Amino acid sequence: MRKNSRFKRMRLKRYGGSILVCNRAILGFVSYTMLFILASSQIGIIGLAFADNWTQFMHDSSHSSATTDTGLGNYRVSWAVPTGGRVSSSPACYDVDLDGKLETAITSYDGNLYLLSHDGNVKWQKKIGGELGSSPAIGNFFGDAMPEIVFGGDDGVYAYSAGGVKLWYYNTNCGVVSSPVLYDIDLDGTDEIVVGGLNGHLYALEGNGILKFDLNLDGSEIYSSPACVNLNGDQYMDLVVGTYGGKVYGVSNSGSVLWSARVNGPVYSSPAIRDMDVDGHLDIVINSQYNMYVFDFAGIEMWNYSVSDELWASPVLMDSNSNNEGEVYVGTFGNRFICVENRGLMWQTNLQGAVFSSAAICNINGDGLKDLIFGDSTGRLYALSSDTGNEIFAITLTDAIDSSPACCDVDKDGYAEIIVASVDGIVWCISNKGVTDSALPKLKFGFPSSGSFVAGNVSVLVNAEDNIGVSKVVLHYWNFDYMDWVLVGVDSTANDGFTFRWDTTSLEKDLRYELRAIAFDNSMNYNYTKIELMVKEPTNDVSCDMSVLCSPSVAEPVEGMVLELSVEIGNDGPSDGSATVEVYIDSSRIFIFNFTMRQGESDRVIVIWNTMGWKGDRTINVKITNVHPYDIDEGNNVFTHSITVAPAPPPVLPPADLYISAADISFSKMINNITQNETCKIIVNVHNAGPNSVNARVQFVSFYENMTADRAEIIGATHISIENGTEKNASIDWIPSKVGKYYILVSVEITSQHKDPDEMNNEACVNVTVKVKPYVPPTNGNDDDDKPNNTNETNMLIPIVAILAVICLVVVIAFLYIKQKPAKRQEQRVLQKGRYDGDIQQYRSYSSKIRRNR
Repeated sequence: MRKNSRFKRMRLKRYGGSILVCNRAILGFVSYTMLFILASSQIGIIGLAFADNWTQFMHDSSHSSATTDTGLGNYRVSWAVPTGGRVSSSPACYDVDLDGKLETAITSYDGNLYLLSHDGNVKWQKKIGGELGSSPAIGNFFGDAMPEIVFGGDDGVYAYSAGGVKLWYYNTNCGVVSSPVLYDIDLDGTDEIVVGGLNGHLYALEGNGILKFDLNLDGSEIYSSPACVNLNGDQYMDLVVGTYGGKVYGVSNSGSVLWSARVNGPVYSSPAIRDMDVDGHLDIVINSQYNMYVFDFAGIEMWNYSVSDELWASPVLMDSNSNNEGEVYVGTFGNRFICVENRGLMWQTNLQGAVFSSAAICNINGDGLKDLIFGDSTGRLYALSSDTGNEIFAITLTDAIDSSPACCDVDKDGYAEIIVASVDGIVWCISNKGVTDSALPKLKFGFPSSGSFVAGNVSVLVNAEDNIGVSKVVLHYWNFDYMDWVLVGVDSTANDGFTFRWDTTSLEKDLRYELRAIAFDNSMNYNYTKIELMVKEPTNDVSCDMSVLCSPSVAEPVEGMVLELSVEIGNDGPSDGSATVEVYIDSSRIFIFNFTMRQGESDRVIVIWNTMGWKGDRTINVKITNVHPYDIDEGNNVFTHSITVAPAPPPVLPPADLYISAADISFSKMINNITQNETCKIIVNVHNAGPNSVNARVQFVSFYENMTADRAEIIGATHISIENGTEKNASIDWIPSKVGKYYILVSVEITSQHKDPDEMNNEACVNVTVKVKPYVPPTNGNDDDDKPNNTNETNMLIPIVAILAVICLVVVIAFLYIKQKPAKRQEQRVLQKGRYDGDIQQYRSYSSKIRRNR
C-alpha cells in the first residue's frame, strides 16, 4: 500500500526563496535522468568510446542505454552497500582511480556523494547537504590525467575530483534534479557541462565552472536531462530537452532556441536519439505523461503513441528485429513494460509494480540477443528479452527501484555486472559470482517489541542466524505518513545479537514508525523483518545505581571468590514502567532480567558472580534497556565500576622428600677416561622418600677448577616424574671444552604443587679430571681430522720408519741381555763356593774365558 500511495503525495519544497509544490515521485523519477551529448550530423552517434564505462545515466550522450559488455546469466547479489538515505539517482561507473577496475559514483538523499570500489567498499563519501537526486556524470573536463565528477544539488551544480576534493560550485538559486552532461559543444578543446534547473533555466558551464550561457525556456521545471545532437547542420552540437510545461526544445550550442514543440502533458523523461526510419537523419524520441513522441531533427512530429497509464521513465531505442524500423521500449506507471514500433504496440509484459526506472540494454545471458534490464516499484529487478518481452530473470531487492541500472564489467573479469540502487538507500551489485547458497538468514527483533511506545535514544537488538554465517545487519526506519527510509546503522560484528541505538529525539512525536532490519549472510542472501512503534515525548525515567559487595569481605577480591553485585534500580518518573537490566563483565553479559516498577519506587537485584577465570583489571557495566513506555533521561541508565581481581595463590599439596648424594652421580665413561671435546653422559639417581609422587626438575652445573660463580656453566636440565618410595635416573650429555679439573653439581627441585620438607639433601657434587684427547694416527693419507694434509709422502713415512727403528734396537738389546745372563750366573757361583779361593790367578783366567765365550 505504501508503494502506490507515496507517488500521489504532495509536499512543499523550497528552492531559492520560492515555494515549489511538486509530486514527490516526480522528484524521485527525474533524479536518475542525466544529460547525454549526441555527436555527428551525418555519421550518427558518438559516445561509444565509453563502451567499457557507464559514464552517465543510460550509458552515453545519445541515451542509447546500450553496452557492448556481455553477461553470463545466473545472476545474484554480489554486494550491497547502504547509504544514509533514499537513492533515486542512477549510478555512473568509471575507472576513477586508474587502477583498471571501475568505481561507482552515486548520490543519496542523505546529502552525500559516494564513490564505491568494484568490490563494494566505500572509497570515500563527501557531505554536500540537502537531498541529492541528480545522477552524477564522470568525465575529464580539465584535460589532465584524472577524471572529474559533476552533479546537481539543492542549490546548484558541484564538481569534485577523483580523490573527493571539491573543485567548484555554481549557484543556480534553485534545485537541480536534472543530471549534467559533459561535452565540448563549442569545440574549444574542453568539455562543457549542460544541465537543467527547477527554475526552468538551461545552464551551460565551462569545465572550470564559469557560466557559458543561461537560457530561460518556458519558466517551468526541467526534470529532463538534455541530449546533444546536431540540429542545424553546422559543425557544433546542439541540445534537446523537455520541460514540465509540456514543451520540447531544440537549443543551439550558443544558447538560443532553434525550435519548440508542444506535447500532451508534462515531460519527466529524457530524450533518446536514433535514426528511427533509416533516412540518414537522427530523430528524437521523448515521453510526455501520457504519450510517446518521435520528432525529426527540425522538431517536426513524425508520430506519437498514446497510453492510458502514465510514462515516467525515459525511452530506450533499438531495432531488435532488423526491419529498419526502430522500436521504443519503456515501462509505465500501470505495471507494464511495452515495445512500440511505428505507432503500433509490438508486445507488452505485465509486471508487479509501476516503472520509474529507465531500462539498460545488454546481452545479459550470453545468447547473443539484446535484453532489457530495469526495476519496478515492488523492488523487482527484471531482465526481459527485447524481441518477445519474455522474462529472463527477476530478482527481488529490499525496496522500490527508481534508479536506472548500469550494466558494465566493473571488476574486469570479462562479464557485465548490474549496478542499481533501491529507494531505501542500498546500492546493489548483481553478478554471476559469489557463494551459491539457497538458505535465507533468519532474524527477529529482540527489543523493542512491535507496538511499543519509545522515546529518546532507543536500544534496538536484532537476533540473526544463518547456516553459513551472518555478515551484517542493516537497520532502517521510516514514517508511514511522509518519510523515506533512513539508515540507523550497520552492525557486522554480532556480540549477543546485533545492537543499534536509534535516536528519536528529533523525530515528529505521536506518529507510527516502522523499523526494518535486513540480515545478509556470507553468500549475500538476505531476509528482513519489520516492527511498528509509536514515538512519544519522554515522560518516564528509569535509572539505575550499582554497588559491589564482596563475600568474604576483603580489600581486594581474589580469583575464585563468589561476589555479590548489588544493583539498585529506581523509577524517578511520573508513571509506571518496565525495562530490562543487563550486567556485563567487560563485554561479556553475565545477567539479564526484565522488571516492572511503579512510579517513585526502587528495588535491588543481587547478581552472583564467580570470579574464577576473571583475574586482572575488570569493568562491571550495568545497563537499563528496553524501557517501556519511554524514558525521559537515558543518561543515568548506565553505571560502570572498575575492580581488580587478584590471582588465586597456587594450591599447596602434601609434601614429598626428594634427595640425592654424590654416590648417586655416575658417568657413562670411566671417571679417569673423560677427555676434552668428547661427549660424556652424566647420570644421577634421584630418590623420593615420599609420601607423595611428584614431578621434578634436575639441573646439572659444571665448575672449572674451583666452585666460584664465574667458573659456573649450566650444562642443562631435565624433567622427571617419580613415584612415592622409588628412585629414578635422570641424565644429560656433557662435552667438556677444557682440560683439567671439573666439579659437577647436580640439584633437584619439585615442580608440582608439593612442598619438599628437607631441601638440604637436594644437591650433590663430584669432581672429575678431564684429559687431553690422545692422538690417533690417521689410517690413510686423506685423514684431515688429526693433522693437516701433506702432499709429500716421504714426510708421512718418517714417523713410521722411526718407530720401526726403535723397535729393532729394543729387540737387539733384549737378545744380548738374554745371552749373557747364564755366564754371569756361573761366575757368581764360582765366587760363592770358593773353588778358586786360593788361586786368584786361576779365577781371573776362568773369568776371561767366560767373557770370551760371550
